[in-house]
Amino acid sequence: MKLVIITGAYTPFMNGVTTSILNTERALRARGWDVLVISPRTFEKNPDAPRNRWKESFPCPGYDVVRLVKPTFRNIRKFFSLLDDFTPDTIHISTECPLGLMGKYYAYRRKLRYTTAYHTRFPEIAGQIAREKFYLPYGFVEKLGYAYMRAFHRSPSGLMVSLQSLKQELESRGFRNLKLWSRGIDHSVFRMDGERIDLGPSPVFIHYGRLSIDKGFPEFCRLKLPGTMVAVGEGPERDVLRWKKEFPHVRFFGRADGDMRGMVLRSADVMIFGSVIDTFGIVTIEANACGTPVAAVNHFPHTDLIKNGANGWVDDNLTVAALQCAAFTPEMRAACARSACEYTWERATDQFAGNLVPARRA
Repeated sequence: MKLVIITGAYTPFMNGVTTSILNTERALRARGWDVLVISPRTFEKNPDAPRNRWKESFPCPGYDVVRLVKPTFRNIRKFFSLLDDFTPDTIHISTECPLGLMGKYYAYRRKLRYTTAYHTRFPEIAGQIAREKFYLPYGFVEKLGYAYMRAFHRSPSGLMVSLQSLKQELESRGFRNLKLWSRGIDHSVFRMDGERIDLGPSPVFIHYGRLSIDKGFPEFCRLKLPGTMVAVGEGPERDVLRWKKEFPHVRFFGRADGDMRGMVLRSADVMIFGSVIDTFGIVTIEANACGTPVAAVNHFPHTDLIKNGANGWVDDNLTVAALQCAAFTPEMRAACARSACEYTWERATDQFAGNLVPARRA
């Protein structure tokens, strides 16, 4: 089977979308699939150069760690040539960026079918960025965002979503032909047993993931908690520099890669997840697999993944949720790890493959 995945999120930029694509790609290749991933780095002469030196993409307005491919004639021609040479059996468009639009245009011109995925709450993110950085009304921008998302996902042969509650919400907003695609984690990295590091005096509260407004990072920094607060991840450079000055009590650890990801999560007492716009939250499962309870706001998707007293705590007050998790016993932390066992990339990839459609009609 020849599959092409078209995505605006891919290495070296790491987030939940990139993690999902990398692990799905790996699982499918192990099954003998021929997988071509087209991402912003595909168009660069030197994709290993720092992202700010990439010539064929530009930083997303208001969110400069994300790169958007320039829809130039040269890039579109290269895009068409890559797909024509590959002759995919099935096409998956992962993100709604300019590269995703190029994928939709290619499918339209070649009269092909494809699937898409709803990885990111783009309307809410756009609304937050517009309000925080450009002083535009949140509701107006969010409304425009949903109009764009409905238009983008209107014609596919399947729109993949991560959770049943998200499926129901999007259906109520006018999205159609939705299919479930769950997520997994790397259990060789995220596990209870393994090396730990000293992050500071206990209890250690950790923000793990992107340091950004949409992930609720400023709310994490404003919490008044005992012990140590640690931020693990990267974010927009100017924002991070400002937050370091504004919140000197927070230890900025930087980005964690490889086995270090599991190490920092095992070393924390609580992971705090303040985002209200995630569509799944792989980091919740990763933390649980390391035996670390997750404190989150009382909002989707946390209410789908976290059960109070079992693998974390959700509450309208994030401080209350964090302190409840800090009281978890070793036995409760072991139960956290057991709760993550069902999330494997093999199982998730079975769902993904089952949702795909032949590019050419029989």
